Amino acid sequence: MALHGFNDCTLTARLDDPARLRVVEQLGVLERPDSLALPWAERAHQAIGAPIAAVSVIDADQHVVHAAVGVPALRPGAIGPREASLCSLVVGRGCPVAIRDVEEVPGLPDVRVAGVRAYLGLPVCVDGQAVGSLCVAADEPRVWQDRDIEHLADLAEGLGTAIELRLARSESRRRAGLLAAALEELQAMRDAAALRRLRASAGATAPPAAATAAEDERASPERERLAAIATALDTALERGALRLVAQPIVRCADGGLHGVEALLRWSDPVLGAVGPDEFIPVAERTGSIVPIGEWVVREASRAIGHLRRLGWADARVGVNVSPRQLVDPGFADTVAEALERHGVPSSQLVVELTETALLGTDAATGRTIADLRELGVRLVLDDFGTGFSSLSMLKDQPIDGIKIDRSFVGGLPGDPTSAAIVRGVHDMAQALGRSVTAEGIETPGQLEHLRALGCDYAQGYLIGRPAPFSQVPTGVS
Repeated sequence: MALHGFNDCTLTARLDDPARLRVVEQLGVLERPDSLALPWAERAHQAIGAPIAAVSVIDADQHVVHAAVGVPALRPGAIGPREASLCSLVVGRGCPVAIRDVEEVPGLPDVRVAGVRAYLGLPVCVDGQAVGSLCVAADEPRVWQDRDIEHLADLAEGLGTAIELRLARSESRRRAGLLAAALEELQAMRDAAALRRLRASAGATAPPAAATAAEDERASPERERLAAIATALDTALERGALRLVAQPIVRCADGGLHGVEALLRWSDPVLGAVGPDEFIPVAERTGSIVPIGEWVVREASRAIGHLRRLGWADARVGVNVSPRQLVDPGFADTVAEALERHGVPSSQLVVELTETALLGTDAATGRTIADLRELGVRLVLDDFGTGFSSLSMLKDQPIDGIKIDRSFVGGLPGDPTSAAIVRGVHDMAQALGRSVTAEGIETPGQLEHLRALGCDYAQGYLIGRPAPFSQVPTGVS
């Protein structure tokens, strides 16, 4: 394998690109960059099984180590000349660099790689600029496999996203500090004016405070819990604390595996396991649902690509999308980029929408849905029947299918009202050419009832509990 050395004018120009260096300069505002980078180096070390892993940033003339595993002498903050770094090749080229044995590669006469024989590095990109590298290395020759490159590429992408989130949070905190100071000053002015008015009012009495204090005391634990969730969730993504699990969806007719739904899970070292019914509303209120949702789409696309390589050519993975994500003008582009990156046909990603998201669809949401539809992504209406379901919604909205909520399925087969509702929804959807999935199936009787009804797909604990994607089978009966 031949590589151009540092006398390559193109490589040097990329390293010295002012736009790239501006982004690198922004990284200086990060607090304890080693705490951010170290988990990703550790994941690379474990996932690829290489004895050495490191995260480095390449600035105008230096190679700065942010985290290292397997090299005791290489500590965070270690600095070396840019010209003596294989990572500079990664950043300058903007693509993977895989070297089986550095002693066999011409074009590296000035690169000092003491103790390193094999090297694999991927660029870490922030705001579209390669600022550094995530690399693994070995002290003896090694042939890097495609799966090694794929694993490292996913981790490098995740690290870049984590850095972007940290930078965005730093900026938002700076702005929030300015706003808080302004509000505090304004409040002080208002308090002073109110005090003057109070003093001018003869016989004025203070408002009763006992009831308010009691209400505050009762609400305090809940507020503290929500505040703790919001604070921990702010860094959960960059710490790699979020994960996706898969729950199988089968064909009612023959029990064969149709697809899976990707479900988000979060385990915090202090809060423990936090359920999505608790942290998703917080994420939507704080806005962190947007970057989390982008990560979910990327992970789901990667999972589809993985399942396809295992032999499940038509694997379908569903992801839940919130109303706040749909108003993001860049959401459809994020989906398209994720699918293209992992070579996944768009029809194999299923976007699950809520009735609330579709009710009174505004212009921004309408554009996003139209863009997703044009992209070829399948759209499914989730939890049908729990919100503002109507025949017009099924008729007018560009959806491919519905999922009947578990609250109706739970009464089957014995409850006549539940049976009538499920039959009515099923017949209405099928008459309009929409597929029907029943959620929350927990008993064989429920499954048999739905099978007799002609329901298309089934999902629930009877079929399979949520599990890691690595445990997804190629067929269920």
